[in-house]
Amino acid sequence: MEVILLERVRSLGDVGDRVEVKSGFG
Repeated sequence: MEVILLERVRSLGDVGDRVEVKSGFG
């Protein structure tokens, strides 16, 4: 279960970085 949580955090982190990049360019 810990692995699943880590994967979810990673995916959420990737999405967050993308949103930050888009807002930065926007």
